[in-house]
Amino acid sequence: MALWRAQPAGQNVTFASVAVLPFLSDSPASNYLADGLSEATINGLVQMEGLRVAPRASALRYKGTAVSPKQAGRELDVAAVVTASVTQRDRSLRIQIDLVDVARDAQILGTVYRSDASELPHLQTRILQDLAQALKGPLSEPQQRRLSQPATGSAEAYRAYLQARFEWSQRSEDGLKRAIERFREAVAIDPTFAAAYAGLADAYSALGYLSYLAPADAFPEARRHATSALELDPSLADAHASLGFVKLYFDWDWPGAEAEFRRAIALDPNQPGPHQWYSIYLLAAGRPREALQAIEAAQQRDPLSLAVNTDLGFHYYYTRRYDEAVKQLVLVLHMNPNFPPAHLWLGRTYQELGNLDDALTAFARVEERTRDWPVAIAARGFVAGVSGRTSEAREVVVELQQLADKRFVTSYGVALVYAGLGDNDTAFAALEKAFDERSNWLVWLRLDPRWKGLRSDPRFSELVSRMRFPP
Repeated sequence: MALWRAQPAGQNVTFASVAVLPFLSDSPASNYLADGLSEATINGLVQMEGLRVAPRASALRYKGTAVSPKQAGRELDVAAVVTASVTQRDRSLRIQIDLVDVARDAQILGTVYRSDASELPHLQTRILQDLAQALKGPLSEPQQRRLSQPATGSAEAYRAYLQARFEWSQRSEDGLKRAIERFREAVAIDPTFAAAYAGLADAYSALGYLSYLAPADAFPEARRHATSALELDPSLADAHASLGFVKLYFDWDWPGAEAEFRRAIALDPNQPGPHQWYSIYLLAAGRPREALQAIEAAQQRDPLSLAVNTDLGFHYYYTRRYDEAVKQLVLVLHMNPNFPPAHLWLGRTYQELGNLDDALTAFARVEERTRDWPVAIAARGFVAGVSGRTSEAREVVVELQQLADKRFVTSYGVALVYAGLGDNDTAFAALEKAFDERSNWLVWLRLDPRWKGLRSDPRFSELVSRMRFPP
């Protein structure tokens, strides 16, 4: 059931851009439902031709704030803003959707949807259709068909999927693993649920990329699930991007990775993610000018994204533009002082500038927020080694060895600590082990400035040749 308050008769207004602010929930137990529905609404509206949708990361800054739709719309540079609230009572759902014209500061649509929880997937479809029509006017038949198909016909599968996306949004190791459990539940209920398979691919790709799981445990699983998603729906950009991650970081299949990232962009050109991921590929492949264009394209689409802005700093770091990297990463930390990747890359930039104490301070801030992350521990150990704090560096080696008894520790990081200590033979032995592990960090072997003490050794050139980098 839906109750309408439509725009006044004779007012034929259409909108070129919209932001979906985080949905509100009536209780913490319903937070996953509100967050999941807001993300699903964004993903659905993105499919509308001629409609620019503010990325979720930009809109998320308003979560928990009392900002007015007019103010949010002006800050996000959009013509319309969607707000919503979700109320759940046992099996009963009530969702209030409002659409505000930013220029006129006028509500042009207010709709209350009431439904049984078993109708959740179809309710989401109805919300999308109503919003699309209010934003762009009468829909064409192809648009109606595109928006009329729910991601799954099972309310229980859809609920598990929303729970998984909520956990995924936390981006922590534990959150990603909980997301995998919920995504698996969703596909067990509905084996044709393509988006849930894509979610599994996303989660495994992230666990592998962050070295939370061994590459051999993470990336083949990501490939399997991305392939399943694309067999069900070849138009899923996220699944193509996840497949690109596998081809880049595990297969070291450079042409195959580029093809997948380009396909993701073609399918979803207005979203920042595919451009961001393609920029990473281009940088590792030795095409920095194109890489900068790609990350700037991502930034244009989502100027407030912490991840995109950090990757711009990451780009400056790997292209040796260290002063620009510092400026960019400090900007990210002004946006959010608790974002670990920005602290990590800032620390790595400081070490190249010779500010080793500042580098160690930055790494300490990473470790405060990511306990027992081998990447941060190894970064600290390398700086300790090159700064002459030999005993501290050797303590880091022991720390990583002890940690390896409990979880995966990338041998690339172990090699770095030995390189910092000047023990090149042991560093090369660890790099060989990293190669056998298919360490994703090896795609940065040519660009990582921390290997300067090993580059003149023929063993380094031989390892680079085995990575089959593009010419």
